[in-house]
Amino acid sequence: TPEGEKILNNALNILNEYNLYLVIRGHADVDELSKASPFKSNWELSSVRAAVIAEYLIKNNIKASRIRAVGYADTRPIDPISKSGSSRNRRVEFYFHRPEVMSYGVIY
Repeated sequence: TPEGEKILNNALNILNEYNLYLVIRGHADVDELSKASPFKSNWELSSVRAAVIAEYLIKNNIKASRIRAVGYADTRPIDPISKSGSSRNRRVEFYFHRPEVMSYGVIY
C-alpha cells in the first residue's frame, strides 16, 4: 500500500542517516491462516513478513549485518481479548538500536 511504502522508505532513510541496527518483528493474528494459505503456521507467516522487509532494505543498500528479521507468530498480540484487535495483530514492528547495544549472546 502507499502507506506501507512510506513507512518502509522512512525506515530506509533512518538507516541511511544514522548508524543504527534494526530488528524487524513480524506478527500474525491467531485466526489469520486459512486452508488456502501457502503458510503452514503463523510462525512461517510472521517470519516471511519480517523477511520481506529485510530483503527490501538490503536491496536498497542497507548491509545485511545491520538487520535481523524475527517472526513471533501470534505470541505477542496487541489486544488478546478483543476480536476488533485481531487485525491489529497482523503487523510488523521496527526496533532500531545502536550497534554497541546489540547482543550477540544468541543461542544457536
